[in-house]
Amino acid sequence: MSSFSADAGNQPAPVANMDAVAQPTAAAWYESFFTELPNQFWRGAVPPEVTSSEVEFIVRASGRSAPSRVLDVACGSGRHTLELARRGFAVTGLDISAEAIEHLRRTAEAESLYVDARLSDMRVLPGEITADVAICMGNAFGYLEGYSEQIL
Repeated sequence: MSSFSADAGNQPAPVANMDAVAQPTAAAWYESFFTELPNQFWRGAVPPEVTSSEVEFIVRASGRSAPSRVLDVACGSGRHTLELARRGFAVTGLDISAEAIEHLRRTAEAESLYVDARLSDMRVLPGEITADVAICMGNAFGYLEGYSEQIL
């Protein structure tokens, strides 16, 4: 596999150091993309019965039952986080979108669910969180820009 970067003359030049390619950029596009409009789209894109089926799969595949602790990495607006909490799991949801985390907190409060919803980048997981199961549903790994970011 070869990688290229443009030199001053806009001619492709081989990149000598692959580690340089794998480093995160200062401001990845998704750090500011997930605001109200895109989040509203995602909240309406998946029917509740699909979320329920996905959570049933998580429970079955993990072999865990409530009140096990679940870490939902890149939880977005919390569709899996909330469904797991409804089923009695102790859930921590992490996401980089402040709007999504606020939506998750409001929904959990309205349903009298306890959810530990945190604004956090999945590339730097908080060290004090303990969990029996960690999940990353959806397509969040695709946002990572290089191979070293995909190794957690």
